[in-house]
Amino acid sequence: MRKVAHHFCFWRWPQFAKVYNNRRVVKIALGAILLIGLAIYNYIAIDPEDAAAYLNRGSVKSILGNYRGAIADYDQAIAINSKDAVAYNNRGAAKAMLDNYQDAIVDFDQAIAINSKFTEAYNNRGFAKHKVGDYRGAVADYEQAIAINSEFAEANNNRGLVRGALGDYQAAIADYDRAIAINPKHAEV
Repeated sequence: MRKVAHHFCFWRWPQFAKVYNNRRVVKIALGAILLIGLAIYNYIAIDPEDAAAYLNRGSVKSILGNYRGAIADYDQAIAINSKDAVAYNNRGAAKAMLDNYQDAIVDFDQAIAINSKFTEAYNNRGFAKHKVGDYRGAVADYEQAIAINSEFAEANNNRGLVRGALGDYQAAIADYDRAIAINPKHAEV
């Protein structure tokens, strides 16, 4: 009966077909994420010294909203490989999701010290600086990310947010326009 109701809904209100399909895609993706997480747990039991496995498991935990658990896994990845810029960046992002911006900035600093071309780390540090009220520092980080990758729509958008907060509306509009030109489908632009 339920399938008939869905088909009837699509036939009568075709605009809802995309909603049902999107829901299905999300359910499939969530199931895949959970299976990946289970596989990583099993792999770590076999090879507990693989930093990448902890990094991957931390990413799964972050996707699922378990930021404290993700931080613990990123801690473990860093303990195994202290030169992994991605682990510091991801740990900083998880800390930022818990509103722990000062500690997040320290992690982003470390990621950038390891890889000075890490655009995502500059962008993430800019976000954290914005959240603690360091607008000038945030703009500088977004500018560095853009200098490394001029096609980084998110950094252009984020710089626009900060410039708007600083009252520089013309520059903010220019940043938004640039972000839209780079990626017209960017959901946050």
